[in-house]
Amino acid sequence: MIQGLMPRRAKSARTSRLDVGARRDQLLGLGLELFGQRSYESISIDDIAKAAGISRGLLYHYFRNKRGFYVESVRFGASMLRERIVATRDLEARAGEGAEDPGHRRVELGLQAYLDFVAGFGGAYVTLMRSGIGFDPEVCEILEQTRAAIVTEMLEAIGARAPETEAARELVRVAARGWLGMVEFASLEWLERKAVPQAALIELLIQSLEHALVAAGVRLEDCAPEA
Repeated sequence: MIQGLMPRRAKSARTSRLDVGARRDQLLGLGLELFGQRSYESISIDDIAKAAGISRGLLYHYFRNKRGFYVESVRFGASMLRERIVATRDLEARAGEGAEDPGHRRVELGLQAYLDFVAGFGGAYVTLMRSGIGFDPEVCEILEQTRAAIVTEMLEAIGARAPETEAARELVRVAARGWLGMVEFASLEWLERKAVPQAALIELLIQSLEHALVAAGVRLEDCAPEA
């Protein structure tokens, strides 16, 4: 399943670093898969090493323990999600040219990237959202950073400015973060029940974001709070 895990050879420092990084990413991809299929408690270091086709010692070379492997797998998945959403910026810019409602289209592309990630890593997403490891400060920090980045991307996609007062910014921030909670819950429902087309869910989430911001007392073109 994991490719490219060959014995270390004498290579240049640059090539070795690339090899180590690639091997580590492969292991983290495996981590997303494993923790999406089984509970954290049921997976042992031996299970992970066997699935990767490597020794326990090599696994410990990359990660200090099972918890460390889990945390880094979460960080890897969160990074992939952010990168997918950020990668839509160029598409958003092109999509906005001549569009009747460019902000709507740009948010649509960001949400599509989000739901594509959910569909591609469904098991891992469910485990992550439902705290497969229980409360863990490091995992919570990763999730919060990811949520803040997503909120910022969505609000920037609308093309808005920050409100002038701190109270107004805070109200919009609360509205946007509350909306993201809806995105997460709706994504879980969509993933598990498969009763709603992706396009319909995206439209619902876009309308919900717009209504939440309006309810916060600001115009869409005037809001882009810090998350």
